[in-house]
Amino acid sequence: MRQQEYRIACAICDYVARQYPQHVRDKRFFAIENGGHRNKVTAGRLKRAGVTPGVSDYCITTPCGPYSTLWIELKHEGGKLS
Repeated sequence: MRQQEYRIACAICDYVARQYPQHVRDKRFFAIENGGHRNKVTAGRLKRAGVTPGVSDYCITTPCGPYSTLWIELKHEGGKLS
């Protein structure tokens, strides 16, 4: 994760923890660690365990109106979705 993305990720986690502590406590807000460069052995083990490329970075599972889940994908400036 690039430094800029890391700072934004920390800000998001801090915001949610302050504004919606019940989401953190009840595990309705969580990060999904799919990114990063890995060696082939580790990548193979993670794939076999169900890690899926392209899944968003964060998830909030709290119904709001017609929506049931909020998915958040972070990208640094110039970053591309995969």
